[in-house]
Amino acid sequence: MICISCGKTIDDDSRFCEFCGAKQAAPEAPVIPPAEADLTAPVIPDAELSGDDPVKPLNEEVPDEIPAADTAVPPEPAQSSVMSAPPYGSQQNADPFIQPAGGYAPPPYNGPVYAPAPEVPEEEEAPLPPPVAVHPKLGAGKKIAAWFISLFAIIVLTVLSLAFCIKLGVTGNLVRNRIETMTPDNVLGADVNGESLSDNIYKGTDFGKLTYNKADRFSFREFMTKTDFLSFVGKEAAGYVDCIIGGSELDPSVSANEIMDFFEGNADISEDQFGYRLQTVDYNTMRRNIEKEGFIEKISLSGLSDAVGFPLQNLSYIFSYITLGILLALLLVLLIWIAVVTDRRGKYITGSYGKILTWSGIIVLTVALAVSAGAAIAYILTGWFEFYICASVLLPFAALAGITGVFEIILGTVFRRIRRTIRAKERREQAVIKALSEQN
Repeated sequence: MICISCGKTIDDDSRFCEFCGAKQAAPEAPVIPPAEADLTAPVIPDAELSGDDPVKPLNEEVPDEIPAADTAVPPEPAQSSVMSAPPYGSQQNADPFIQPAGGYAPPPYNGPVYAPAPEVPEEEEAPLPPPVAVHPKLGAGKKIAAWFISLFAIIVLTVLSLAFCIKLGVTGNLVRNRIETMTPDNVLGADVNGESLSDNIYKGTDFGKLTYNKADRFSFREFMTKTDFLSFVGKEAAGYVDCIIGGSELDPSVSANEIMDFFEGNADISEDQFGYRLQTVDYNTMRRNIEKEGFIEKISLSGLSDAVGFPLQNLSYIFSYITLGILLALLLVLLIWIAVVTDRRGKYITGSYGKILTWSGIIVLTVALAVSAGAAIAYILTGWFEFYICASVLLPFAALAGITGVFEIILGTVFRRIRRTIRAKERREQAVIKALSEQN
């Protein structure tokens, strides 16, 4: 820029000359067409406004040779120093402006081109190790509560098992069949109050006097072995069992008339054995002798109840199916209670169940062995009638109790093995947790 006063060169944007101090004219602002103008409207060049020759429109046909004087290039608007600065971004690869075939074309856009910022890849987080279940320890109070409940459950299961075995293994028919298969001589020779059973019957009926001393103790014992003594005893014993265990309302007590009927039914054997047939007067005498000894009263249901101290017929309530159902329901409640107390932890549940079944099975199996083998050994050592009856009559009960006890022991062993498996799994999980914590 040249000073209008002194003619020296000064900066383009100076308002005053730095040499002479003269004020300079303001630079003309570039003419920029408004953005709202109609792009399709024809533009009147400056030459037409100044009186020069008009410029031909672009859409007219132009001859092949155009004189240089006819071409007019509109002056480009001057750019200020501010706009001459390079824009932000790169424009080297921008597409060149192509003017359309006809009409007015907008000037090329020389504004800044903003390149998108490159995307920064997000760092992928390393996958976390799979969570490992941590099993907290059970409190001491809960362990003690589970132990007491398990102890009570062992008692309930043992009573339930024994009652169930007695209900199925000691019935009237089974007892009668077992007695009928016994050896008569062993039964009559069993010890009752220091004497054999046959001697007690011989003295109680005074059978020697009734036959005018033709029958002694040995011949009477031989006579009894030939009769249906075991069938008679089995029939009467079945009535007692059905009343005490089965809950029958019939009185099973043996009467004197039933004993007289037994001897009358074997009168032919008595005549062959002793050479004397008992008469009606002999049977009446035998009845009085039996009643005098109080034998009928002793073997009656009321007499046996007085001997043991409680009504035997009430035992039927213990072996009823209603009682068995109540015991089973109580056992289920105890098992559920154990699961609740132990927070439904498989290790403690299976351990408690295994102990309950194992100990109950051991007790039931011990009772079965005591009834069968123990009673037989006791009879061999003592010769008592009671042990012989128990060893023979209660054999079905002992067999069923033995099977039940073995089954409970096997089932308890299964539960205990499951508990060991769960404990081994928890130990492996704890080892994994420890290894991961050491790595971190």
